[in-house]
Amino acid sequence: MTLTPIAAALVCLFILPYHCSSFVGIGETWRGPSSTASFVSSLEASRDDASVMVPYSSEGCVPVPHYDGAVSGRYEFIRSSIIGCAAFAAGGLFLRNQPVASAASLSTSSSPPSSGVNIAYLPSVSEAVDAIVNTCNKRYLYNVVSSNYNFLYHGLDPSEAKAPSIRTSQPCDLLNPETYGSEEAASYFADLDKRMTKEKSPVLPSNGHLATTCPKAASEWGVAVSIWPIGEEEVHFAWFADGGLFWPRNDGASQEVIVDGRDCGEIALDDVLVGDNWEVLFRADQGFIAVPLGFEGRLREGLRESFAI
Repeated sequence: MTLTPIAAALVCLFILPYHCSSFVGIGETWRGPSSTASFVSSLEASRDDASVMVPYSSEGCVPVPHYDGAVSGRYEFIRSSIIGCAAFAAGGLFLRNQPVASAASLSTSSSPPSSGVNIAYLPSVSEAVDAIVNTCNKRYLYNVVSSNYNFLYHGLDPSEAKAPSIRTSQPCDLLNPETYGSEEAASYFADLDKRMTKEKSPVLPSNGHLATTCPKAASEWGVAVSIWPIGEEEVHFAWFADGGLFWPRNDGASQEVIVDGRDCGEIALDDVLVGDNWEVLFRADQGFIAVPLGFEGRLREGLRESFAI
């Protein structure tokens, strides 16, 4: 059965008050890799263009208006509802039956890094936008749009973050003492893993990675990149109810973990995306697309154009 845009919008209005992030079918046809002969030089030129850089706030974290860490108020709820409904209806009308490319079909230039992760570099920012629109988890994309295009960030080795890329087989290293250089940290994540397993969480320290809403914080681990989980299966997100870091966890901070899509009625992922330096544990079994911060201006512009209504 096919929903009309009006019916889709009405369904959206009834679903959104529960604030469970579980939809939007938005996407467009994959147009294939760029025919440019040398993508490295064009990417370096883009990286050197100051106009593509996202300005930091005074705290160096949030590129959009500051968020105080509480659940969005009535205005924000109405705003995100309108955006979500419009995106849902537009997606159903224009893009419902467009073919979706697999991550494997997007490989353009591969390089085996020392870490063992598989990397396929993308030849331009526009190709990265196409890859995100076609392969990124649609629930995550909905939350990005609803948050007014706020992203999650991860720090990568500079040698592996010179261009947008698709990363698969990324090792999950939170239980490794070498990650934080601390046995105490590894023990903490191991205990958290056991607790979240008992709570039947689909995302765990043992199968996930940490990202942050703060690009400056991500840059402490290397080059800050926005992350875009691939696929509709086994993509999950979790965070602490009062935000902040997973490690070190401040004394007195909440130990309640919110799992996106499971803990309905709690703070939603689009609320988290506008938080100031919130860490998010994410699972992406099929890998993720990584776009270095230097390309973010063009990336955000391209995404807005792709989802324009």
